[in-house]
Amino acid sequence: MTMLKRLILLFLCIIVILGASLPYLFAIEPFKQIVTSALERKIGGKVTVDTVRFSWFGPQQIKGVHLATPLINGLIEEMQSNVPFWKIKSFAKNLVQLKGSGTTNRDKGKFAIDATRNQSVTNLKLSATQMPTPLIVQLFNIDPLLKTFIGPYFDANGSASIQDESGNFNLYVSSPNTKGSIQASFTPEAITLKAPFTLSCSLTPELTSRLTKGSLFIQSKTPTYLRIEPNGFSLPRPFSLTNLQIPKANLDLGQFTLLHANLAPLASLLKADRLTASQIEMWLTNEDWSLQNGQLRLDRVDALLANSVHLCAWGNVNILQDQVDLIFGIPADTLAKSLHIQNVSSSYVLQIPVTGPIQNLNIDAGGATAKIALLIAGKKVQERGGILGGVASVITKASEEKAPPPKRPFPWE
Repeated sequence: MTMLKRLILLFLCIIVILGASLPYLFAIEPFKQIVTSALERKIGGKVTVDTVRFSWFGPQQIKGVHLATPLINGLIEEMQSNVPFWKIKSFAKNLVQLKGSGTTNRDKGKFAIDATRNQSVTNLKLSATQMPTPLIVQLFNIDPLLKTFIGPYFDANGSASIQDESGNFNLYVSSPNTKGSIQASFTPEAITLKAPFTLSCSLTPELTSRLTKGSLFIQSKTPTYLRIEPNGFSLPRPFSLTNLQIPKANLDLGQFTLLHANLAPLASLLKADRLTASQIEMWLTNEDWSLQNGQLRLDRVDALLANSVHLCAWGNVNILQDQVDLIFGIPADTLAKSLHIQNVSSSYVLQIPVTGPIQNLNIDAGGATAKIALLIAGKKVQERGGILGGVASVITKASEEKAPPPKRPFPWE
């Protein structure tokens, strides 16, 4: 064998040996630093690792991961993943064991997580007190809007059992800004509720602006409550608005301030200068609603604006076709107080149709003005039994038959 052939053979042997031992090199320094550097970039803090055990075909193990960030100090006792070494980037997605605990930098906060995978069943338990929201946003690449919604810290308790993309999960979250509870089951096709989904939060201008694409700016004065009943609820996987089913739900916005309000047309119609302010105090009754096959149905909701103007609304919105079919109502008490129209029954509601696409609504203000003029004229002749007064009475009667009843007592009464 010539010297050249021997060198080539030696070179190939070295490549084979290095290739076979490559996963095991991560157990020693400085190769282990590659693992710690990747973790440090993920959490934005200092990481030290006691033991790394990688192999070509798995399982891959990391033990004694010490975390130190400005937000938390923790220890992950063990992480184990059943992935081959050439798919090491999928380590987190294929965990079979994860156990860790630690403390946060706020009010003696602490957290613990325990996840195991036995054959095809994964069980997960987690608990946390005073957990920093920014860290969760960073770890899981979540929209920073979550911090606005929840607040800087939160408490949580949860569990899950998963098998072949189906299972159950429970999660309870509490923070100064938000409280929520969900108990659900899921399959590859859909998520269903096992108990009512509940959520309370305080709305902020930043949050409502993001959710409405700059259309609304709301600052809560009392918490907003959302409750979705489990019967018939189905959230499709993957998500499809057409197949989303929410047969029964309730939303209570309570008291809030509407910022950057532009209610000048309404103020002109009702001769209510107090509605021209840029900030309007509002109070809403709780709203029963449903969303099925892209059709949003809204029961009657009553509102008190600027602590004096009572209004209401109800109707339907076809979200899939971007079409609104609502009724905006001016009840009898507002007609009497703002326009001095008192020749109608206490249950009368002057109705103004609101139709068209959401971004370009058609509000029949002209029809509303004509009805108001007719009622005012009818008031003047009603005692004499005039024809105009009779027409006004017919309009009143027809509107009374169509207007849904309010939920009494109103919260501001």
